[in-house]
Amino acid sequence: MTDRKDMTGEMLGPETGPKTGPETGAGEAAGLELFFEAARAQSPVPGDDLMARVLADAAALQPQGAASAGLWSRLVTRAQGLRQEMGGWPAMTGLAAATVAGIWVGSVAPDLASEAITGYWSGESEVYVFDVMAGDAYASLEGAF
Repeated sequence: MTDRKDMTGEMLGPETGPKTGPETGAGEAAGLELFFEAARAQSPVPGDDLMARVLADAAALQPQGAASAGLWSRLVTRAQGLRQEMGGWPAMTGLAAATVAGIWVGSVAPDLASEAITGYWSGESEVYVFDVMAGDAYASLEGAF
């Protein structure tokens, strides 16, 4: 293993840490260690009034229980049950697509529907071009570009 330098530029050996001594502040670290040990020995205990306030706040934020089930909650519950009985969201998506197709076929006159379907199958269709940025042409006439 090779020697490497730490952030202060001191050489570190392969199995040793940074060099400690009077020049690196080892005396200060030992003095602080006494304070750290004293702080670890004491375990702070919150006061009774603080605990009472915290528990009162927690009790106030707890849900009060379900009120009597209203019409809306009963409808939502029934709709969720129906969705699960029909096979979940994939089945509901297919049902919605079939509903939209049925409304479309039912609302379009039969002759228009046959023309629309023939246009889709034959590949012949009209192409509509719509310039989204029509203002750019006017700006180029003004010399903006």
